[in-house]
Amino acid sequence: MRIFAHSHVNNGIYVLLAIRKDYWLVVAGFLDMSSSAKEKLDENLRKGIEDMMPLLEKCQILKNTSVFEGWTMMEMMLLAELVHEVTFEAGQIVFKIGDPGIASYSIIEGRAEILDPTNKKVLTLKPPDGFGHRGALDNSQRRYSVRCIEDCRMLTISSVDLQDFL
Repeated sequence: MRIFAHSHVNNGIYVLLAIRKDYWLVVAGFLDMSSSAKEKLDENLRKGIEDMMPLLEKCQILKNTSVFEGWTMMEMMLLAELVHEVTFEAGQIVFKIGDPGIASYSIIEGRAEILDPTNKKVLTLKPPDGFGHRGALDNSQRRYSVRCIEDCRMLTISSVDLQDFL
């Protein structure tokens, strides 16, 4: 529901939000802006807000991963700056038994399976499941393999970044 019906009043509110450095309000205002109001914003401010959107999406995905349960939004924002999106095709191996634990993963889209040493499926992973965190935290060798059942999009963080963060 809009508080003000007139666009010139809304544009004034957006300018006030942009001047203040309360970024959460800025992002909320930006999401509600008309395209003409967005065009009137300073280019650097507009770019900064647009750049924050993927960061917020990463936070949403990470906060739904059990290993990050209970973390504050600030911690999530800091962590989200360190993660990267990767893609895997169906049938592709993410890592196999004995590989070094160089990264952890959180599934955004698709499904993968954990395989035992005989390549028997132990568990099916789906969004928002995460895996590989223990190996990434202690640099141990992988005790299982992970293979994508479907094309997958995942967030990943290197063991170095994860350890430095913690």
